[in-house]
Amino acid sequence: MIVMTYEPRSEPLIMMCRPNQNQPAAGSGLKWQRGFSLSELMVVLAIIGLIVAIGMPNLRRAAIRADLLEEVRVVRQGLALARMQALKTSRRVAVALIPDSTPQAGHTVVAWVDDMADGGLDPGDEVIGRWNLGANTLIGPDDTAAQWSLANLSGSQAGVIFLPSGTAIAHGTDIGVGMGSVVISDLKNNQIRLLISAGAGTVREQMWDPDRGVWSDEIRFWRY
Repeated sequence: MIVMTYEPRSEPLIMMCRPNQNQPAAGSGLKWQRGFSLSELMVVLAIIGLIVAIGMPNLRRAAIRADLLEEVRVVRQGLALARMQALKTSRRVAVALIPDSTPQAGHTVVAWVDDMADGGLDPGDEVIGRWNLGANTLIGPDDTAAQWSLANLSGSQAGVIFLPSGTAIAHGTDIGVGMGSVVISDLKNNQIRLLISAGAGTVREQMWDPDRGVWSDEIRFWRY
């Protein structure tokens, strides 16, 4: 009789493990990304707050300067356009800069063809342009230099009249002689004046220096 025996072979034990649900599956293309801790976020917020605290005053000062300089640019643009129109069309062009002797806020500068040569905006006169100043911007006469008062227009208005030759009536009724000035200021009492030359029709800027009490060609005496 033949007796057969069976010897079980030793097989490697295979452990089945559940994949970690918090890890991305193999081949998914996803990568681990570490988040911020609370302390790290607080450090970042503190840095942002410091930057804002340092930068905000500088931004406010820059805005004050930019606002007034933009209003000055608007008035200069109106004067330049009026003079160019007088030269181009060989006609008188008037620019009403101030309504009276009191500084006005939110005023509108108006330029027109003064065919009647009366310094007034009459019905039918061609309007060259209107330039609106901001509600916080004042425009008025130069109280520090009466000898440079603007040309007299209709009523209580004052401004400049450009002639076909390119010269101007900028002060009183004098043709091509002297200069007129107008002051543009803001609520911080920063003041810039425009000097309009009657002979050449050119415009120059000066800023009031409150410490010395004089006008300066340097535009740097800002108050905030």
